[in-house]
Amino acid sequence: MLRSCTTMILLMFCHLMAVAAIHDQITISGKIDSKDGEPVFATVYLKNSTKGTMTDIDGN
Repeated sequence: MLRSCTTMILLMFCHLMAVAAIHDQITISGKIDSKDGEPVFATVYLKNSTKGTMTDIDGN
């Protein structure tokens, strides 16, 4: 009985951690251009965060 309760609690904990990881992801889209309207490479970070990404050759 104790083993099955421990297993159930462990499974519930793993499920909660997976749900939290999924909800931590957001999508941001846009295009970065120079003053001349040409696409540029740039690194984009979320404000007050270390999360970020780089643009592609088209500035996306």
